Amino acid sequence: MAQTAHLNPKLHEWLFDKSSLTARLSEDTTRFQVQVLREGIAKLAPHEQSFFATDTNMHSREVILICDGVPQVYARTLIPEETLAYADHQLAKLGATSLGAVLFQSPEMTRSDIEATYFNPDSALHTLSQQLGQPTQKRLWARRSIFKLATHPLMVAEYFLPAATAYK
Repeated sequence: MAQTAHLNPKLHEWLFDKSSLTARLSEDTTRFQVQVLREGIAKLAPHEQSFFATDTNMHSREVILICDGVPQVYARTLIPEETLAYADHQLAKLGATSLGAVLFQSPEMTRSDIEATYFNPDSALHTLSQQLGQPTQKRLWARRSIFKLATHPLMVAEYFLPAATAYK
């Protein structure tokens, strides 16, 4: 993962805060929305395979978290079938409900340490930013961690878009 020692303190706080990102984003916004981009079965990318005991396909959910009409975060969640089954498949039926609103209500939820990295201007994240009307030449930051419901894992990666409050 990337060197984070020299980050702006506010950005560092956003990247490594283990509380609910949904709750934090909702604090200073009048209207919080979850826009589902894709949901269904997905093949793991090579960098994602090391997080799971299996390299098979799993449930994937990709969303944009929007505050007062401004896209703030792109998030990708990977959920193995055994985790879906343990949660009675409720994690596959969230619709416009944020995953954080569900996870952080569970007394069985634990979270691993957070890893953070940045993406240079030639990355797919920058391409997405341009498509969302937020072109930038600066580095964009992301974080990922493993959540567990009891012993059942899921991976959440959150990519901070150029207009994210975390950069301000």
